[in-house]
Amino acid sequence: MPDTVHRSPSPTSYFRNRVAFRTVAGLTALSILVLWGFLVLYLYREAGWMPAPALFTLPIFFFSLAIWGLVAAIRDEPVKLILAGVLSFIPIGLYLLFMPGFARWIGILDLAMVAMGVVLLRGERDGA
Repeated sequence: MPDTVHRSPSPTSYFRNRVAFRTVAGLTALSILVLWGFLVLYLYREAGWMPAPALFTLPIFFFSLAIWGLVAAIRDEPVKLILAGVLSFIPIGLYLLFMPGFARWIGILDLAMVAMGVVLLRGERDGA
């Protein structure tokens, strides 16, 4: 029987995979930002352009979390990416996950951002 040689992946393939995961994480954060914009526009329209005061403050917080996740993906900071995803998911993303329509995708993409952060963090520990 021939010996099987276990070879580790080359550093260039590791780098390409990491760049791909960072790109997906960045696109996920950007998609969350766009979906929040659509959700705010929808809620403003449904409230007759006279919304409750919480509709002024909450989107600013979640827009900033999505931007924080985007910057963390660009700068290759998986811990901050995980934090942005968890902080975005726990209060509102979980609630929106069970809503009908496009708002559900905010919760799904929050979980995807957390998953991308975990993958990048594990790759950092196991990789080059």
